[in-house]
Amino acid sequence: MKGSYNLVYIIKLPDGCKWVARISDPSLTDSRKFESTVGTIRLISQKTSIPLPIIHAYDSGSNNSLGFPYMLTSFIDGVPLSSLWTKQGALNDENRRHIFQQIAEYMAQFRTLEFTQIGKLEFYGCVSSSFTIGPLREAKEGKVVYEIGPFSTTLSYINTLSSALLAEPFNSSSYSHFSVLRLIYLFLPDKRFDGPPFVLSLPDFDSQNLMVDSHTFDVTGFMDWDDVYVDPRHGGYAHCPSWITRN
Repeated sequence: MKGSYNLVYIIKLPDGCKWVARISDPSLTDSRKFESTVGTIRLISQKTSIPLPIIHAYDSGSNNSLGFPYMLTSFIDGVPLSSLWTKQGALNDENRRHIFQQIAEYMAQFRTLEFTQIGKLEFYGCVSSSFTIGPLREAKEGKVVYEIGPFSTTLSYINTLSSALLAEPFNSSSYSHFSVLRLIYLFLPDKRFDGPPFVLSLPDFDSQNLMVDSHTFDVTGFMDWDDVYVDPRHGGYAHCPSWITRN
């Protein structure tokens, strides 16, 4: 399988167990983001029971036998929720409630992970419990577009990100989005919402990244954690996914 930035292979081992090998283009891979994603997934797995891929091995660089950045993870059984959500007759009201309840229970576990700043988690070695909050960085085609933060308030984050997006060509929609947020935060009635705690944000909380058992409708896994970071609460784990509001 081929994604936007990765080649993905399903590996079936002699004992029947399946792993997923994800091989990345080194020219498009930000090693700091890669390492942060790995550490954050492992931290979430340590602190919660949220079903995530288990990372068996990885290398964020190209100095290995493959010559490419790679990640080996467990295979998550199930089908993407997106394949069922809008399919006529695939889900009844009870099935949907069952899925909603599980999502809410898993998202609530993120309350155990709160932070004093907005930014990327940067880990020390292989210890996923030892980290600092580092800057947010956007890179395209191997070049850093911007590097900002970390931030102690939501307003400083929105102001700085808006300015960074304005300097970026072809990003007017994102700039407009954050400009509106900036105006809203200027008139916050309670300034407590401007500061910590800050929380982890699912980078792409779409129904295609939520795996479910097609018979029991149990949630089997949350996928695609690339570029996960610490976000203000309004954009964190408790926000309502767009695919629910569209429905």
